[in-house]
Amino acid sequence: MRGIPKVFGTVQDVENSMAEDVKATKARLRQLLEGRFAWFAVRMLAADEEGQADETHRVMIHSGGMGPDGQEGPDERWQYALQEDSNAVMFQIGLTVEKINEYLAMPEPQEEE
Repeated sequence: MRGIPKVFGTVQDVENSMAEDVKATKARLRQLLEGRFAWFAVRMLAADEEGQADETHRVMIHSGGMGPDGQEGPDERWQYALQEDSNAVMFQIGLTVEKINEYLAMPEPQEEE
């Protein structure tokens, strides 16, 4: 294979990519690092409960949908939290936050004039 892979499938892909193009690889590693978070439903909120809304929390309304009797059910309000997803791509290919930070700390080669 020539160049860097379009998708990292293994740690070896990252190693090969670092040898080929450090700057581009670091950009993709930053994306993997940021992509390790996902929104998870924490609990359903009571009708009179406001819930928490900030950078790491949000309240979402789920439509009650159509019941078996043909009547639409009540909407539900859920508290969501932004959490690290253990199924994120970086973990699936065997990377850790620490390992990505090691790659990001590696010096980039100086461009020749």
